[in-house]
Amino acid sequence: MSEPPDAPRVVRSARPRGNRALLIISALCLAVGAAAMGFAFITGRSEELPSPQSADEPAPGTPVLSARRVPAFTTAPIPLRALAAAVQPFADAAPPESCISVGDGSRAIYSHNASAGLVPASNQKLITASAALDLIGADETLKTDFRTVGKPDGGVIEGDLFMVGGGDPLLMTDAYQDIQTHGRLPESNLEAIADQLVGAGVRRVTGSVVGDGSRYDSERVVEGWPSRWLTNGTVAPLSALSVNDGWLIDPVTGEGEGGATADPSLHAAAVMTRLLTDRGVVIDGAPRSGEAPADTESLLAVDSLPLSEILEELLAFSDNTTAELLLKEMGVRSGAAGTTADGVAAVTAWASDRGLPEGEWVMVDGSGLSDGNRVTCDLLGAVLRTNGATGTIADALAVPGQGGTLSDRFEEGEWPQRLRAKTGSLNDVTSLSGWLTTRPGAALDFEIVLNTGDRRVGNSDLGLQEDILTALLDQPVAPPLDAAGPRLPAA
Repeated sequence: MSEPPDAPRVVRSARPRGNRALLIISALCLAVGAAAMGFAFITGRSEELPSPQSADEPAPGTPVLSARRVPAFTTAPIPLRALAAAVQPFADAAPPESCISVGDGSRAIYSHNASAGLVPASNQKLITASAALDLIGADETLKTDFRTVGKPDGGVIEGDLFMVGGGDPLLMTDAYQDIQTHGRLPESNLEAIADQLVGAGVRRVTGSVVGDGSRYDSERVVEGWPSRWLTNGTVAPLSALSVNDGWLIDPVTGEGEGGATADPSLHAAAVMTRLLTDRGVVIDGAPRSGEAPADTESLLAVDSLPLSEILEELLAFSDNTTAELLLKEMGVRSGAAGTTADGVAAVTAWASDRGLPEGEWVMVDGSGLSDGNRVTCDLLGAVLRTNGATGTIADALAVPGQGGTLSDRFEEGEWPQRLRAKTGSLNDVTSLSGWLTTRPGAALDFEIVLNTGDRRVGNSDLGLQEDILTALLDQPVAPPLDAAGPRLPAA
């Protein structure tokens, strides 16, 4: 051990030559003791040595030179080697472009290609969510503000009712909820908002309901995304004001062919117009989109769910639109603009500030839809461990058999009690990261990203993920201290 910087230097005097024999004998005794301890550690046995205690004193339950007295750090590699031996065969069977890592909640304890930058698919959302938790805040909300020029007089709004979007990705009607395939989503219910406006005394609007999505830019997609992702509902057109994900169905009956709106703000105004007129409010003008004038004042400000609950929808249901809108919101909160590029810059700075292992990380979008994204298992593991096994991110992950992307995976047996995970899927990517509670009671973080190259992901790839988690179920992880520690004296 080095001396502390302010410690006085100690000048030692020369020892008498007669002590050299004593030093040699002492060194030999120490060597013999260390050899005996090493032998005991390897064999688990030691010879009983005579003890100087009296007959009335209890004999120690464990001999002095026993593996059971070896410090815990020397036994720690034993279960870690067992864990590696259990996982390695499946790592060997994984596609060449894959990474796997396992952590004990504080550090990585198994790594396979963990520093390689791979396409993460929706495991990218773990990074977006973790950054949003810090840069926006768990209790923060995203306000949708209804504004007018002047206060209503006798229930009449002279002019337009502006619906100003604040980035809430979960504005939706009951009819839209009814067509969800993985269960009911957390929401900001539009029928309830219409009821609040009526409850505030609104009876007539002499102008129009005007949708304002100017908080974010007008780019509706991320560069490089295939156009089919809008038409098939993989992601909604991106806007600070969007209802029902911009999906073109009747907001009350759910009828219609679907497809994405070209103008999310106009679509939002049309939906609100329909809901208000159904409640007896007279609206003279047709719905429009536009920016609210500076001299408007708030009639009703509607908070979204707190961010912690929005993250539950983002991660459990893997909502691409939610991820992209939160990324733009982080751009705004950083002092820049509501653009994808500014959001990426904010998240990149956040990762650097927190010392996360960026490595070969490349961030193109917030959802993981772009095949230009690159993430390492090291980074995914660090993000999970930073928030913890009982933190907001862990709580927001999908649970087998419940609503979300694990509703039809791992639903048999004990998995629902032991597994929380974020899925990811593209044609040639499958990823799965999260938390596993082992049968011995350890909380393990795991990160599995498989890039299958020139073939599509198949059942064998999903099965490989399950095989890895099954292999981890019985791993003790912590040293078996009940076996390695000294025994109590005999009674």
